Amino acid sequence: MAILHIDSFPELDFSPTRPIGRVPGRFDATMMLTGPSSPDGELVFQKEIDATWGVVEKSVPYQKHESDRDVMGLARWWRVEVQVGTKDTLIEPGMELVMARLPAACWAVSAPFRKSDRKGPGERDNPLASPCNGIEDAINRLEDLDYDYWEKGNYLTAGVSVPPDPMSGERRNFTRGDWLLGVCHDVNAASEMLINSQRAKTLLAFTENGTLKFWPTHTKIPEQYKTMHADVKDDAGWLMYLSIRQSLAGPEDDDASWKGRPVMDLVELIYKNHVYNRNRGLVDDDQALGDLFRRGREWQDEQKRRKGRHPRPGRSGDLET
Repeated sequence: MAILHIDSFPELDFSPTRPIGRVPGRFDATMMLTGPSSPDGELVFQKEIDATWGVVEKSVPYQKHESDRDVMGLARWWRVEVQVGTKDTLIEPGMELVMARLPAACWAVSAPFRKSDRKGPGERDNPLASPCNGIEDAINRLEDLDYDYWEKGNYLTAGVSVPPDPMSGERRNFTRGDWLLGVCHDVNAASEMLINSQRAKTLLAFTENGTLKFWPTHTKIPEQYKTMHADVKDDAGWLMYLSIRQSLAGPEDDDASWKGRPVMDLVELIYKNHVYNRNRGLVDDDQALGDLFRRGREWQDEQKRRKGRHPRPGRSGDLET
């Protein structure tokens, strides 16, 4: 299964130079590989790939601007890392990890798999040699490298520094510790392919004209939740975008039954779930749900802002999200 349930993270105290392949506290996991069913075919869930998953603490010294002078600081943060060996795997440098919480959490992030740093001290330019504009700048410089700054072994590593958690402090059913892991060749290209599919366009058209049947069918739903609020139609575009990104992280239930199925099957399920939750919150004027979807929109805006900012390792013109 490409799903992990983590109730709490272990207490961690790691040296910033220790290879993550030998750090205790990593978990066996699988990632759902997404790809076309044929050279010109639609995207489907292909197979699960063995990997390891872990949360590690990073700390690096860096120079920073402060009061018109450069001083030394220490950047400390948490990084989620997924790793595969370089032998007998379908994963190649530049392919992208997609990581999400359960769909209700309203976010997903991606990061490229990068080769380890096999060069010795002094063989590479120091990415932190010049002063940084704070911790975020230092982290971005390290994550923008075409190799993994920390790993020295025979691994490919995808790392997400300071992963977003818009659900922090929210109601319990949104803070479950489930993580979904997927992998594809190019997240942006896959997203564009899905959002431009006839099936996605049909779902958006049904939303616009109010004919989408978006409520759960396995339970009795109050009639007021079956009438679409006007604001949901305004949110349809970014809800579809969010659903697509989350779908690329793979399904949350019974992965075996999903193998070979179109990714759009999962996109439709997640999209209708988002539409229902958004509609229910508007009907009930639920402030907590409103805040959740506001953060979801902010997440989408950030993804669009970052799109095209950084070249992905091993690719020219492809950009990290």
